Amino acid sequence: MLPSSPCTPADTAPAVTTLRSVSRPDTLTAQRVEVGIMLNAMLDRATASDYLLRHAVHPGVIARVLSAAGPRRGSHDANGVRT
Repeated sequence: MLPSSPCTPADTAPAVTTLRSVSRPDTLTAQRVEVGIMLNAMLDRATASDYLLRHAVHPGVIARVLSAAGPRRGSHDANGVRT
């Protein structure tokens, strides 16, 4: 018989990471913006902009996050992946 040990779900569950440490209150929009940034890096700005517009992201947000010097809430590498 194996010895029993107290084990709680917190001891065995993997850590869950959030989208960002300082995320938007609207997580769905935040996820769509992340996808848009990746599309911009992988394909082109027009494709990314179209995706974001179709998903009701505000045009001002689109212009800011897709511009090369636009201020963002997180950093992204050359492939659009958050770092």
